Amino acid sequence: MAIRENVGPGVTLTADFNGAYDSVTAIHIIEKLTPAGLTMAEQPVPATDLAGMAMVTAAVQPLILADQSINPADDVYRVARHKAARAVSIKLLKLGGIRASRAVVQACESVGLACHVGGTGSTRLVEAAQAHFIGATPAIIVPSEIAEFEELEGDLVEGLDVCAGAIHLPEGPGLGVRLTI
Repeated sequence: MAIRENVGPGVTLTADFNGAYDSVTAIHIIEKLTPAGLTMAEQPVPATDLAGMAMVTAAVQPLILADQSINPADDVYRVARHKAARAVSIKLLKLGGIRASRAVVQACESVGLACHVGGTGSTRLVEAAQAHFIGATPAIIVPSEIAEFEELEGDLVEGLDVCAGAIHLPEGPGLGVRLTI
């Protein structure tokens, strides 16, 4: 695959399908990407198609994450009952903050699902909160997706930087970032 050839073997490959496929198509695509090193596939089928997600989860090697299928913590139990995923993508903004995200983590821990923090395409402020959440939550698997702010022009926040492919938690009060205006 062209991406693997360009990034080399040390880069983790994941794909977010945003519910774009039916289960048969998702399985076919994931199987084609697996030899290139695909390790996770997020929401390969529509959020409401838990039976389809279960088919994909059972059929492929990469970790299948539920994203749009999870809003309140109770959704975790539905996903687990259907065996629709082996992990859940947590996004603080989508879930309504730290408390609601903690409730999702606790639900995942109770049913044996892994937790992953997904990107939101947001500013350093939001991603600093997500980085601290990851650091304070041992159940979160890494790598997580929280560096999309590097592509954002005009971010008014500084103090969260990517160094050698990793984000180190900022020090200082609060989230450790500061407004630049």
